[in-house]
Amino acid sequence: METARPIDRSNAVNADERAKTPSPVAALFDSPWTSLHTGAISGGTGTDITAKHCQFDIGYCATPDADCRALRARILDKIAADIEAGMKAVHPEARIDIDERFAVPSLKPEVEGATETLARALNGDNAEHIVSYGTEVGQFQKVGYSVVVCGPGDIAQAHKPDEFIAVSRFQEG
Repeated sequence: METARPIDRSNAVNADERAKTPSPVAALFDSPWTSLHTGAISGGTGTDITAKHCQFDIGYCATPDADCRALRARILDKIAADIEAGMKAVHPEARIDIDERFAVPSLKPEVEGATETLARALNGDNAEHIVSYGTEVGQFQKVGYSVVVCGPGDIAQAHKPDEFIAVSRFQEG
């Protein structure tokens, strides 16, 4: 039951984020808010035995103007202050260990950036494209590079069971 509390906190943060009016930058994205996701949970040995250990991941996808430090505090401070304290009241040795792996900065739209201009000249595509998924390219933008994300495939077929890229899309790329 205690494992559900941090995940439930994530769901509450998601509800708070969805209730906000998106900023002009966030409104460009589908979804126009920062969201948290728990995609993997493991632990326990049976349905009638309290689990000694449980592990889960909480990931997030942030809009470019999100305050990720404040988001982190909303989750981790709540876990430390309320959830872990409640666990220790029942069993003093109980604890929550948090292992932060990485944070990937969001890519901000770069109007008429040098790399975008070059990419448009090379492929002839002058439409505006905004994507709602993360890549490492935000790290390069954060240190001053002009960047774009381009390549074959369609995000509709990516990051799910049986993902694929059609050969024709490779050829276009």
